[in-house]
Amino acid sequence: MPLSRLLLAWALVGAWFLVWEELGRRLAPRAGVKERQRGVGAWFRAHGRLPLAEAALLTLVAGLWFGSLGHGGWGLLFALLGLLIEVPSRFRFGHRATDGGMRRWVLIAAGVGRVLVAGGLLAWRLD
Repeated sequence: MPLSRLLLAWALVGAWFLVWEELGRRLAPRAGVKERQRGVGAWFRAHGRLPLAEAALLTLVAGLWFGSLGHGGWGLLFALLGLLIEVPSRFRFGHRATDGGMRRWVLIAAGVGRVLVAGGLLAWRLD
């Protein structure tokens, strides 16, 4: 698989994850914390590195999947990856949440949906 295809796929998924990160940050503001207006560089240092690293790893897994292992079943693969990413982190770090368990499951479903959309983008570009 050419490096240019992988880089383009990473850029698409990275952009999707950055948009997701910004929407999540705007829709769920921290209680009692007023955010300062910052430039793009400061925003990227604070919020952009992890989504781009996650997109790079997901792109490499997709490159292996579409390049050698298979072409079908990508939806199941990315749903399982989404569950693997979201479930442990929500239960490990949010186990003392006082707002009940339903919010946790909504966040897990949204995170799995985020990875499924990324999988669709990767299937579109790499398959």
